[in-house]
Amino acid sequence: MTNTPSRTGLFLVNYDISTPAIGSPNLTLSLTVNTVHKVVNGFGQITQPVSPPLDLHTRVDGTFTYMTVMPDVTHILVVATGYPPVQWPSHGGIGPVLQPNFELRMVLDKGWQGGTANYTFVEASGRRVEIEKAAVTISGQRGGPIHTLYGPAMQEAAASGDLARMKQLAAQAEQHLSQTAEIQSALAALKAEIGRSERAR
Repeated sequence: MTNTPSRTGLFLVNYDISTPAIGSPNLTLSLTVNTVHKVVNGFGQITQPVSPPLDLHTRVDGTFTYMTVMPDVTHILVVATGYPPVQWPSHGGIGPVLQPNFELRMVLDKGWQGGTANYTFVEASGRRVEIEKAAVTISGQRGGPIHTLYGPAMQEAAASGDLARMKQLAAQAEQHLSQTAEIQSALAALKAEIGRSERAR
């Protein structure tokens, strides 16, 4: 695992986003970053120690761009929208029409390690809450703050013969971006190696 991911690839990154004000909302954000297509997908959870406690979940999709204001000063702008997560069966026809419950604008350093964010969320009552200049810090949850999913990580896992590691990467890839052509190709190769390793045991 590397602390600064390649600018080409797919990786997971987890953030804690908060302000110093006592009792303010806290956003945890888990994103899959696809640097080939410059898109982000993932999930967010907003909590707040109020009565009743706030616990808002959102499915997040968005894009990012690299912003270079000077030759050696590059930042990353992430713009995303979130919707309430809904479990809808594949044979269930057209799903419900949902209104966004979350909007995000986040400026990060070029290594995806941290930055600042402005975001808006909608409470169950319908009230919109705006948070400005929240600090974005990288989080160590889910086995590490940044985790590469394809390219070197899948190739290294397949070459290692570590069946548990290969299965873990395959499950993560299926969960996050199995619809992406690049992931489908790498995932097919990884599954073939899983099958070969299982038969050899």
